[in-house]
Amino acid sequence: MELPGHGRRMGERLQSRMARLVDEAMERLAPRLNEPFALFGHSMGGLLAFEVARALRRRAAPAPVRLVISAAPAPRARQQGLAYHRLPDDRLADVLRRFGGTFPSVLRDAELLGMFLPIVRADFEVVETYQYVVEPALNCPLTVFGGTDDRLVKVSALLAWRDETSADFRFQIVPGDHFFPTSAMATFLPALARELLVGGADDQLAYGARA
Repeated sequence: MELPGHGRRMGERLQSRMARLVDEAMERLAPRLNEPFALFGHSMGGLLAFEVARALRRRAAPAPVRLVISAAPAPRARQQGLAYHRLPDDRLADVLRRFGGTFPSVLRDAELLGMFLPIVRADFEVVETYQYVVEPALNCPLTVFGGTDDRLVKVSALLAWRDETSADFRFQIVPGDHFFPTSAMATFLPALARELLVGGADDQLAYGARA
């Protein structure tokens, strides 16, 4: 799912609250809920995919055949008090340099950076204003991926996702840093495909939704 204000939806208004993104995801999923589907989300998208799965359950809608989350700390293991979204542009750009994953050409070009920083700021705000509400564990299978060289998310914070499902839980570490789905795509995509085949999901899966 392309988020508002991102990529091909660059001209649309950015959203900075998780609830609004969940509502949009639910609207986009609605026509496809008559087919088996999986949810995958990376980093902030992992938190979004999780909340979409919970929203589906609250509405008594079909559950995903598997929820797959990568490089996202579990809600109960998130670091509190971060406020990157409130930093001035120059300090936010420094954060991006430290984190990696942003093309150096973007960080060097004032015009490109001016277009990119509002998007990043909105994404940080989504995560940093997110309020976790305790609910019963999901009953859909859950797979969590981490990167061998990810300095941003601790393994313990990834393993804490185990508490969010009463069904099958699987955890994998794959080569790469925090941005391994793109920086190590040749390794990650086969691993993701294998997870979607676990437990016969290949016989069920007709549609994959990426949050």
